[in-house]
Amino acid sequence: MISKRRDIVKNSEEEELKEIEFDKRYLEFLKLLVRYLNKTPILNLSTIAREANVSVATAWRLFHLRFGRKGIELRVEPCYPNLRLRPFVFIVKSTKNLLEEDIPYALATYRAYKGFRGYLVFSAVPEEYLSQVEDYMKKLGQVVEYYELDRHLVTDISFDFYLTKELPSEVPIYQTPLKRVDFDDLDLRILATMQELQLYPSKIASKLGGNKKTIEYRIKRRVKFLIEGFRAYFPPRIDKEKFTYAYIVRGSNKEFPRISCLPFIKTAISGRSTLFAIASVPHEYKRLFLDLLSDIGEWIEIYLGEFKEKPVPYEYFDSSAKTWKPF
Repeated sequence: MISKRRDIVKNSEEEELKEIEFDKRYLEFLKLLVRYLNKTPILNLSTIAREANVSVATAWRLFHLRFGRKGIELRVEPCYPNLRLRPFVFIVKSTKNLLEEDIPYALATYRAYKGFRGYLVFSAVPEEYLSQVEDYMKKLGQVVEYYELDRHLVTDISFDFYLTKELPSEVPIYQTPLKRVDFDDLDLRILATMQELQLYPSKIASKLGGNKKTIEYRIKRRVKFLIEGFRAYFPPRIDKEKFTYAYIVRGSNKEFPRISCLPFIKTAISGRSTLFAIASVPHEYKRLFLDLLSDIGEWIEIYLGEFKEKPVPYEYFDSSAKTWKPF
């Protein structure tokens, strides 16, 4: 009986070691994947497999099977300035269920708890309607506070932080050159589909009913300027993940990449002196994380609950006039 138990323990340990080794190989693949996509936003697993020194079959398995199983997420972050949109974060008290409200230009709505029960609404508002957004939000409830931001902060991710608890000395930032982009409804729908992690032109064409070559041309010539970058979110294992929070940090934007590069940061958006981030911080790293925030400046923490997210608001774009629709 004792021998059988030892065999079970031994087999369990061997499986765990195999899992750890696979995770290491996956992380190396993930690093190359993100760097590749931030150079060219068209997925080519053959090229990435060659650079990662794995077979195409292994690359396919790593990409298609590991994301959901490990809770790893790849995010396609829009370039708001080139989309002529301005990101806002609203903290709202409301008797309405804002999760069920169709709020124009709202890309994410969370139940939020900050000394009261309310909602956090993240919106990307057309530049020509900035003066209207606060009045519209006041119709939904009491706007406790709001923050005007600028663009996503997309960086290399420090996957080693879980082991070393140290930040890299340099944090590369991926930023799309700012330019006037002549985009249309199809470009926005391509971007929205990519945000759903359909990254093959053939898959995008199949979903949108277009031609693969046309989709590929659009991505290379226009859509790539509507993407700030690709971001990997590598949260802790489910049994260790406690809560998800929003953080609003006031300080020098030169220090913000130090926060954005942490693997448990789901998304980070910077303003002139404000950083908005959503994070699932493991309990054992919480004190260190808050110390890092304090080194930068003042910060507030908001506990987040149930939520809904949406891709870029292509349904509010007027294709004939090539402008965003009013509220």
